[in-house]
Amino acid sequence: MRKNFVILVAALFVILSLVSCLGTRGEDDEGTYAFESDLSGIAEEGEEKTAENKAENDIDAEKNSLNQSKIEGADGNIDSKSGLKTDTSELSANTDKNNEDAAAGGEAYTSSSAFAKQPENEGNVSENDEYAVFDGALFIGDSRTEGLSLYSGIKNADFFCAKSLSIDKVTDGEKVTVFGTKMSIYELLESKNYKKVYISLGLNELGWTHIERYIEEYTELINAVKESQPDAVIFVQALLPVSKEKSDKGGTVNNAQIYWYNTNLAKMAEDTGTLYINADTPLIDENGCLLPDAATDGVHLKSEYCKIWARRLAELSSPE
Repeated sequence: MRKNFVILVAALFVILSLVSCLGTRGEDDEGTYAFESDLSGIAEEGEEKTAENKAENDIDAEKNSLNQSKIEGADGNIDSKSGLKTDTSELSANTDKNNEDAAAGGEAYTSSSAFAKQPENEGNVSENDEYAVFDGALFIGDSRTEGLSLYSGIKNADFFCAKSLSIDKVTDGEKVTVFGTKMSIYELLESKNYKKVYISLGLNELGWTHIERYIEEYTELINAVKESQPDAVIFVQALLPVSKEKSDKGGTVNNAQIYWYNTNLAKMAEDTGTLYINADTPLIDENGCLLPDAATDGVHLKSEYCKIWARRLAELSSPE
């Protein structure tokens, strides 16, 4: 009996202890506050960390901004010294203006389109009165014509010419650089209108076996010019002779051969209804040879003689 009483008391004590603990936990919020206080501390620490990260991010952003300014400054959009933004539209307008000025001056430039901004001869009148006859003109030729374009002072005409260019290369559509763009004679003729067309080809064809082929190819070029430029006056230029020294060396480039070619060119011009002109008078001696001082190699004219050639061409093609 005593034993059962002790067990009962012990059980009672255990139950009362449990009830006491539960009551204390329900009424005492201190632990909860402590827990919340711990969370608050963590939150505050997190906010401080976030603020530090934000400050670091702001510093990085500022660095990136400065770097971007340097990068953009290299492109001309931002002045890295003054930090002032440049108006891109103004730059674009200035670029377009520069392109227009270059075109008006007849300067060479590269365009994505072959015929987008070609200089018009009609608005590019020569400042030299004696060259005014070349306004709206096109010169087609080989290395001699190339010399004419470089040294004569003719600035109001277009030139389709290249070293070693021959009549068959032209009619086959070989491209040369005009207005900074590679194009064939057909593309050039279709791109704009010309008042006059001067052709001087034959120096590189003097060694051809059959002169008939030369005349056929030349006639084909004339017909192409007529088709594209029905209002243009076409001038077939006589081949300029070479010096006596050069001619006497033999080979295909000699004055006898040049005379023979010119005879056929004159007949072809008559047959095709074009004008044959021979501008060699101020460039040759009493024997019909190119003046010894006119060319260093006996073939290609020096700069001062290119001017003489140009003036003579202007005289012959001027209206009476």
